[in-house]
Amino acid sequence: MTHPLIQNFLTIQKQEWLVKELKPGMSDNKKENLNTTANELYTTASLERAIKNLAENKNISNLNFATHLAKFSNPSIKMAGIIYQAPLDNDGLLRTGNVHQPGFDIFSNSGASDHTKELIYVYEFLTTYHDDKMLIEHLQAPDALSNQTLHHIFGDLNITGNDFAAIRERLLLMIDYAPAHKTSEAIKQIYFPVKDEYHLLSIVYPSAQMSELRKRITHLQFSDSAKQAKKDRKENKYNPEPIADLYNLTKIGFGGANKQNISVLNNKHGGDFFLLPCLPPTLKKRRIQPPKQNFFTDSLYANNYQEEFKKLHTLFSDNDTLIIKNQRRYWIKHILYQVVEKIWQIRIIEGGWSASETYQRLKPYQKTWLDQAQRENRQNIDFDLIRKDCANWLVAAYNTTADNNTTRLGDDHKPDIEKIIDEMQEALQ
Repeated sequence: MTHPLIQNFLTIQKQEWLVKELKPGMSDNKKENLNTTANELYTTASLERAIKNLAENKNISNLNFATHLAKFSNPSIKMAGIIYQAPLDNDGLLRTGNVHQPGFDIFSNSGASDHTKELIYVYEFLTTYHDDKMLIEHLQAPDALSNQTLHHIFGDLNITGNDFAAIRERLLLMIDYAPAHKTSEAIKQIYFPVKDEYHLLSIVYPSAQMSELRKRITHLQFSDSAKQAKKDRKENKYNPEPIADLYNLTKIGFGGANKQNISVLNNKHGGDFFLLPCLPPTLKKRRIQPPKQNFFTDSLYANNYQEEFKKLHTLFSDNDTLIIKNQRRYWIKHILYQVVEKIWQIRIIEGGWSASETYQRLKPYQKTWLDQAQRENRQNIDFDLIRKDCANWLVAAYNTTADNNTTRLGDDHKPDIEKIIDEMQEALQ
């Protein structure tokens, strides 16, 4: 049986090829022919042939795996690429080392002549991840020649014994971890402040990371699941898929008409990558007033939740099918998430405010719940108090926004609402 890694790889290659070739309005006959062609193009035999041809290529040493490339500054630059392996650090920054499985790019100082379809085919295979490492990284390991998994994978491609050892040696000619000792006058440079001095830095682009960012943004906004979720939301249909948008995105292009001269990934993406905005947010000055008697009635205004309540008005009027119940649950949770946001708006106020005489009439448990000065005591709060007050507020606010033709909520609806509140206990408490 063919190793799952190879099966998954060939399936993905077929799907990506078909996405490019299939056009809207195509006849079923043409679609079937394209599927047949894809099955013929991407086989274990074709992958075996491509790997062996690449290993026999006398110019293989011109090809370089890299994480950072100078060619993005200027395609004419001829210098070694950089493989930089930064440590993982949970510092909240989007940077090298903090991106999970960014992969490698590959380039040639000989230009586009080396960027054949066969090379790209093998490149995609060697940068496939297995056990959190790319295949090319597994081939580098000291125990590669005795690694049973590698022998299984390459054995399924009819690459065994001495052939495997020889091909491995040739493929590793594309890997060079030596540090860069020189720059190029064609690289864009900046003066960057370091303590009381300025360092002149040569800017190289993290193309593997740029590619991963592009892939994630594309999936987030344009995948089939994202499109369906947006369509369902527009039609007021329930869909559990979250909807997310990134605003103020900018595209940057590299290579002009000769995208293939820069790198494999640049060629694959048509020279287009995304830039995330790095401007500081524009903040409005707002004063959050802590509640004086009851958080739910003093801080949560029914008018702020009118859109959500309008959704609920139609759902409480319909039959209690499972779909309707799930939709109600979705919109109630949507309201509760906004309640959590309001809780934290109050909690960011400097601690100790609840001790003021102004807030003496505030419910005792809410002082502990909302005042950061008492955060260590929150675990002692009886959640039943929060659950009941929250359910009472939600029912009352719903009824306040309902018109004469809308079903009113009463005590018999509260148990179901309280169950939903219980599901969010961790966030609310």
